[in-house]
Amino acid sequence: MLAYADASLSFSLGVESSSTQEFKYLSSSDLPVSFNSGLQTISVGNAKASLQAWANPSTGMFKSIVSAEVGPGLAPINTANAYASFNLGDTLRFTGPGDKVQVSFSLSHDTVISGMDAQQFSAYEQIDHIIRAGSRNSLSLNYSVANPNYDPAATCIDYGSDGMYCPPETQQTLHISEYKGGETGGQFEYQRNYWTGVRQVVRFGEGDGHYTATHTYTFELPTNVDISLGYSASNNAECYHMANCSLLSDASHSEYFGISVQGGSFTSASQYQYLGLAAAVPEPESALMLLAGLLGLAAWRRSQVRAD
Repeated sequence: MLAYADASLSFSLGVESSSTQEFKYLSSSDLPVSFNSGLQTISVGNAKASLQAWANPSTGMFKSIVSAEVGPGLAPINTANAYASFNLGDTLRFTGPGDKVQVSFSLSHDTVISGMDAQQFSAYEQIDHIIRAGSRNSLSLNYSVANPNYDPAATCIDYGSDGMYCPPETQQTLHISEYKGGETGGQFEYQRNYWTGVRQVVRFGEGDGHYTATHTYTFELPTNVDISLGYSASNNAECYHMANCSLLSDASHSEYFGISVQGGSFTSASQYQYLGLAAAVPEPESALMLLAGLLGLAAWRRSQVRAD
């Protein structure tokens, strides 16, 4: 477990039923630390949320299935949500023939979303109604290098009440930060316009579908410098203040994070490999979990596809 001290698999489930006035929540903090959540389900009244997630920090693999369901309800104010996320931090060092090297980071996803397009929104009092589903991943890099324009004679300028300004040449080192990220799927939101009082359906992103892509980001990074890596991947399904809603976000073929160095190599402080899609062969344990715990969810998704 020492090798995994900088990585975590977390999740949360929540259900609220207006018909029974019951509320129930479950999160990974309630269970022993693990990179396999097992099948987790909670329900109250007509609201139900389920998920299963597992990860391999060494290869950069994260897989999950999340579902949220409410209805039929007496009033459209029932809520169910399921959220799973994988986060890791690491320190990387790159080597090559020169003082810089080309490094490519690949973020892959393969997510099937069902139930978004079938929703019917009904207004209730002055509350908003929202459905969300989809996966997301992101990458961040942080490191410091010597400032080639550093001038020891340069000074900061005091602008009095406007504060102090220090030009770049006063800094011995430059702190570099990079962030890349994206998401699949989208969000429908049935909301009240607070200016006119008129309700409208607002749609962000996409609806039902199969979303798959690999985003590759290439940077010219310094060699023999500690570079802090942050990577996160998440999957979400939420029915918020709905009477009838059934969502499934299946990212069980997803997410893969990889690193490749052109003409060089890298070392990981955690001794991780970050294989990317090279690790995309289903693992026996994962296949067994799917068969044992998620046949019902898979059958539901197939029925939705046939209906479409």
